Amino acid sequence: MEALKACPSAGALRKTLDSLPSRLEDMYELTLKRINAQLEPIAAMARLALMWVSRVHRRLTVRQLLEAVATFYEPGSFISGEFREEDIPTWEILSSATGGLLVTQVTDGDFDSDILWSDDSESTNESDEEGQLEVRLIRESSVPLLMRRL
Repeated sequence: MEALKACPSAGALRKTLDSLPSRLEDMYELTLKRINAQLEPIAAMARLALMWVSRVHRRLTVRQLLEAVATFYEPGSFISGEFREEDIPTWEILSSATGGLLVTQVTDGDFDSDILWSDDSESTNESDEEGQLEVRLIRESSVPLLMRRL
């Protein structure tokens, strides 16, 4: 999706569409390569966010996910992580870093509708909204595919 957003003309859009993989698994592989090609701190943050979202037992709010990626821990260690408020990224940065694989939904009690899902990173500008938005993978059936690659 990110590649398509960057197309300045119909011709560029057609060329980009023609170059994209036709299989879903190949599309995820391409997206993960783009994520890993970013600067290492950004790529590491994106991989951590995708790991959290793909492995939690219940959906996290945007605020919870931002706090989770701002917690430093030593991989493979049983020592508790250290949370640093100044390391909390913005949702716009995290959403962009994950290559469009994460979307948000307004939490509204019992009501759960795909209409409320959004991949628009601009929709979460207000920090008070971050506690009311849940995060999920754009396609939850791809969790096993991502878990093998993260």
